[in-house]
Amino acid sequence: NKPIYTNKFYTNFILENQQCSIWTHPYSLSFSKVDGFNGLAVSHITNNQKTFSNDNIPHEFFINPIGIKSIIFSSTQFRSLQDPNLLNLSLNSLNHSSVNLNLSLPYNSYNSNENGNINFPIVQGLGFITGIYNNLTPLLQSTVGFRSIERLGNLSNNIQKYKIVLFNDIVWSVYVSNYSNPNFNLTKIDNNNIQSNVLSNCTIQVATGFSQFYDLAAGLFVYHTEISSEVIDANSSGSPSSNSSAVYSFNFKTAGYSLSSKPIMFALPHHYNNFSNYTNSGRTDIYLDSTTKGVMAGYLIDKFEIVHYDLPVNITFFPGTSLNYQATYNNNSLGLIRKAAEIEVSEDVMNLSNLDSMYFAGKKLDKYALVLYSTMYILQDRELTLRLLPKLKNAFNRFSKLNNIQPLIYDNSYKGLISRAGINGDPNLDFGNSYYNDHHFHYSYFIHAAAIIGKVELDLNDGRESEFLNENKDFVDFLVRDVCNPSPGDNYFPQFRSFDWFNGHSWAKGLFASADGKDEESSSEDYHCYYSIKLWSIVVKNDKLGRLMDLILSVMKNSITSYMLMDNDNKIQPKEFIGNKVTGIFFENKIHHTTYFGNNLEYIQGIHMLPITPISSYFRSPKFVKEEWEEKLSSHIDKVDGGWKGILMLNTALFDPGLAWNFFGKENFNYGYLDDGMSLTWSLAFVAGVGG
Repeated sequence: NKPIYTNKFYTNFILENQQCSIWTHPYSLSFSKVDGFNGLAVSHITNNQKTFSNDNIPHEFFINPIGIKSIIFSSTQFRSLQDPNLLNLSLNSLNHSSVNLNLSLPYNSYNSNENGNINFPIVQGLGFITGIYNNLTPLLQSTVGFRSIERLGNLSNNIQKYKIVLFNDIVWSVYVSNYSNPNFNLTKIDNNNIQSNVLSNCTIQVATGFSQFYDLAAGLFVYHTEISSEVIDANSSGSPSSNSSAVYSFNFKTAGYSLSSKPIMFALPHHYNNFSNYTNSGRTDIYLDSTTKGVMAGYLIDKFEIVHYDLPVNITFFPGTSLNYQATYNNNSLGLIRKAAEIEVSEDVMNLSNLDSMYFAGKKLDKYALVLYSTMYILQDRELTLRLLPKLKNAFNRFSKLNNIQPLIYDNSYKGLISRAGINGDPNLDFGNSYYNDHHFHYSYFIHAAAIIGKVELDLNDGRESEFLNENKDFVDFLVRDVCNPSPGDNYFPQFRSFDWFNGHSWAKGLFASADGKDEESSSEDYHCYYSIKLWSIVVKNDKLGRLMDLILSVMKNSITSYMLMDNDNKIQPKEFIGNKVTGIFFENKIHHTTYFGNNLEYIQGIHMLPITPISSYFRSPKFVKEEWEEKLSSHIDKVDGGWKGILMLNTALFDPGLAWNFFGKENFNYGYLDDGMSLTWSLAFVAGVGG
C-alpha cells in the first residue's frame, strides 16, 4: 500500500511486457526470455559503438545499440523452461534510487520443494551487477558468445575469480562468493553457455574489464543508496547567505564482505568534478563510457560526497541575471511597462485560462501572475494590482476547487495527482499527464503563480493574512508533494517522483515503456519546477523546503550545464554533437536534437529556454547564450514568427539586454510574437530589470 515510483530508472520493468531495458549507468539491464536465453541480461556500451545520424556536423542525434546481451544471469532450470513466459521478473523494495529485482521459477517447476530464484540488488552507478542465486544451478549466457573462460584461483577471502573473453574481444571479470557447495566451478559448455557443475546457493558478480580494484571490492554489494545533505552558511545568522555552500552524499548501504570492506561504484562527470577530498581518495584507474553523459570513473568508497559552492540563495522573485547589470527602471521604461500592463490587466483571465490542459492552463495563470508581480513591485501601482488580483485568484480557484474542464483526481494505484483527461481515452492527452508524464512541468506553473499571488496578497495586507493562501495552500502543497515530495514516510506520494539525484535532473516520462529509457525535452521547465517550489517555500515560510530546493537547483546546474546546455568548451558530450548547443530530447540511451512537436530550430532551442525568469541566468550563462545566439539563432530569427520569436528574443536579455529591449520596447510591438505563457508587461519588466 505504498506509493509506486513512476518516473524512475527502473520503471520500464513494471510496464507492458517488461521488454524495454533499464539503465543503471554504466550498465544497462534487460529481461531476456527468447531462444533459450532466459534471465537478466547485462550490457555495457563503449563510445566506439555509438551511431551518429547520417548528416552534417553537428549531427542531429546519436544513439547507443540496444539488445546486446553480453552476460546473462540464468540457470539450467531457467533455460529448460518449455514456456519462457513462465519465468517471472518481480520488483520489490522500490526506492527513488534503488530497487530489488527477483527472477523466479513457477512453484515446484522442477520437482523442488522450494522456488528457485535469483535476487538482484539494483542501484544507480553499480560497479558490479550482482546476482544472488537460491536453489538453482547457475548458468551464464551470452548472445555475443564466449571465446574463453579462465579460472584465476581464489582471492584470499575464498572468492572465486574468473576472466571471460567474448567474441567481440571484450573482457569481463566474474567473481563467485558464498557458494554452498565447496565443489562449485564454472565451465564453458559451448560458445553461449558457461555453467556451474552443481546446484548451489551463491553470489555471482560481473563487471566489464579487468582490475585489481575489482578484486578489492568483490563479495560486497550495494543494495540501497541514502541521500543526506547539509547547507552551510558563511554568516552566523542561520539564514542562507550569498556564500552558502552545500555538501550532499550518496551513502551506500552494503551487504556481503570484501578485502577492502568497500564497494566499487561509478560516478558521472558532474559528480566527480565536485567530489570532496574524502571521496577523491577512493578513485581507481577504472573508467567506463556512459551512454549519454560522458566517461564514468570508478571509486572504491563507501559514499560519494559532493560539494557545491554556488547555491542560488539570493535568486528569488526580482529580475536579475549573472551579468549583475543595474536595473533601468526610468520614466521611459516604466511608461512602456505601464502601457502594456493597462492592456493585459484588463484581459479576461478567467476565460483565457479555462483550458482542458493542465500545461497550457498553468502557463496562462503564470503569465498573469508575472503581470501581477510587475504591477505590484515594478510599477508599485496598487490600483492596477487590485484590478488584476481578484480575477487571477478566481481563475486559480477554479483549479484548486476542481471546477476546471479536466480536473485533477487522486490515483490510488500509483498514488499521485493526475489529470482526468486521459483516464478513459487517449493516454497521450495533455502530454500524458494522466500517466505521470511531465508533472513537474505542468504543476510548476501553478506553484509559481500561487507563490506570486500569495506574496502579493500578503504584502497588500502588510503580512497579516492572505485569503488566497488560506484557501489554496493545501492544494499547492499537494502539487509540491506530487512532483517533489521530500519525505520517505509519506503514504500518499512517492519521494522525489521526478527528480533523479544520481543523474542530477528530472525525467519527464512516466508510465510509458520506452526502448531508449526515460527522457526529458525541456531543461528550463525542469529547473522552473524547483525554482517555483523555492518561491513557494519563501511565501509559506518553509525554510527547510527552500534550502532543499537551493541544493536541488545547484545539483541541476552542474548536471544540465554538463550534459544538456553545451557551450564550446564542453568536453563531455561528443565533439560532433555539441554544436547543436542544446541536446533536444535527452534520453538515457540516445540524444536527439529535436522535439516531440516538431523539428523547427526555434522549437528545439526555445523549449530549453522557456519560461524566462530570474533563475534562467543561473543555468544559461551569458557565455552560453551568446554562443547559441551567434552560432544558431541570429541568422534564423528573421524566419521565426509567432510566440517562439518572443521566447528567443527574451532569452537574449541574458547576454545583451539592449538587444532584447530594442525588440520588446518598440512603440507598436506585435503581440503575436508573445508565447501563450508570455506577457509584454513581464518581458519589458524583466529586460529593464536586467539592464535593458
